[in-house]
Amino acid sequence: MKFMAIERAIGHPSEDDFHPYLKDEAHLIWKLYECGKLREIYFNDDHRAVLFLEGETKDDVMSCLDKLPLVKARLIRFEIHELHPYLGFKRLFQYDED
Repeated sequence: MKFMAIERAIGHPSEDDFHPYLKDEAHLIWKLYECGKLREIYFNDDHRAVLFLEGETKDDVMSCLDKLPLVKARLIRFEIHELHPYLGFKRLFQYDED
């Protein structure tokens, strides 16, 4: 299944709070990408990370994200949404019999 995870800050951390964890965070993000769990990663306009991940369940994805250093340090959390295929294209192939 495909999931979208959006980063949310916990409290009001400063940039200095994040600094000690960033290299380890990048390393673990790379490992998630390398093993196929993480498919895409972006920043939105608010500079929040937006991740697209593959997993069996929402709990599976959450357990991967819980290992990230910034999550373990309780600086961020993720809001996770399960994504479903868009099925609207089938309307293009339905014929009305009038």
